[in-house]
Amino acid sequence: MSLRDECLKVFETGIAVATFAKRIGRDSSTLYKWLDGTREISPAIKAEVREELKKIQAVWIESNFDED
Repeated sequence: MSLRDECLKVFETGIAVATFAKRIGRDSSTLYKWLDGTREISPAIKAEVREELKKIQAVWIESNFDED
């Protein structure tokens, strides 16, 4: 799965693109254009996106979803 597809999957869960962009210190319009396919992002931004996705994944894995 591509990095763009991974991001879209995360955003489908309810995480806002603007929130994600803020967490990596980027403008949301940059990510929106990349997600729409109208602009490419730099390798540096791709690395930041990957790292943030890893952080989100770690939080989800560490969450305990057992019902009480």
